[in-house]
Amino acid sequence: MANPFSKIRLFAMETWIEVFKKAVWPNFKELKEMTFVVIIAIAILGVYLAVVDFANFNFVSLFTDLVSGSSK
Repeated sequence: MANPFSKIRLFAMETWIEVFKKAVWPNFKELKEMTFVVIIAIAILGVYLAVVDFANFNFVSLFTDLVSGSSK
């Protein structure tokens, strides 16, 4: 019977080689540019979600007021 940990060791070694030997890591300038793009994308997504949340809240509030017959 083969050692059950040999496949795990082989996987770990291949992963280590792929991550640290074959992968191309960005330089500092590329890293700054990519970070800036991610921050801008998150800001745009945050604004979009805030607008959608505000619109949905007002729609549900209006619909609830119409159904219940009360007004503010």
